[in-house]
Amino acid sequence: NKKIFKLFLIFFVGMTLIYITKLIVNNVSNYFLKNSVSDVIQLTSSLINYSVKDDMLDDLDLDNLYKITKNSNNEIQMVDYNPISVNKFLNKVTTTIQDGLFKMEKGDLTIVGKGINEDGTIFYIPFGSITANPIFNNLGPKIPVRIKTIGSVLTNIEVKITEYGINNCLIEMYLVVEIKQQIILPLISKEIKVVNDMPISYKIISGKIPDYYSGSIGKSSSIYSIPLE
Repeated sequence: NKKIFKLFLIFFVGMTLIYITKLIVNNVSNYFLKNSVSDVIQLTSSLINYSVKDDMLDDLDLDNLYKITKNSNNEIQMVDYNPISVNKFLNKVTTTIQDGLFKMEKGDLTIVGKGINEDGTIFYIPFGSITANPIFNNLGPKIPVRIKTIGSVLTNIEVKITEYGINNCLIEMYLVVEIKQQIILPLISKEIKVVNDMPISYKIISGKIPDYYSGSIGKSSSIYSIPLE
């Protein structure tokens, strides 16, 4: 009976230690994962911003970009834009972002003004940061953070129309980029979606927006036209 009791006690203590160890490891891993998400989003957003270059915007030919359709009451019915210019622009942006993401996965962050990590790590988190004490922040081993892009980079154009003064409206065009990434740490990983939009064009035109639109009008579109429905 004593033998059985000792075996049971050893088994119980062992399982308890395994459970506590697993709990601690999971909590520590989740802490570092949570803290790495904001850094990855910031890096990805910076990559998107650096990828949209001035020469790409010049190719849009902003002066002839819009075609406005109005009814007999001078109300805007539809906003069209040049699909050739927009497709060319989106293709350049998507290709540049994909190239930048490929380099980032390999640890090359030169596109965002940082260095190169030969081991493919995009940044490290000091283990001492878990203490939340500035004295110990840089102490202990460094936890490597890597990323992997999931699927394709999605780029689109969004147009918003708002009233601007009397019988005028402001047309704003935004580039919308969506990227799905997997953050990889030792023992744990997480998928995140980074969505970034940046203004690429503003234009004021005369013409009344129908009253039932009630202020701001935004429509995410395919690349060709944005009917104001």
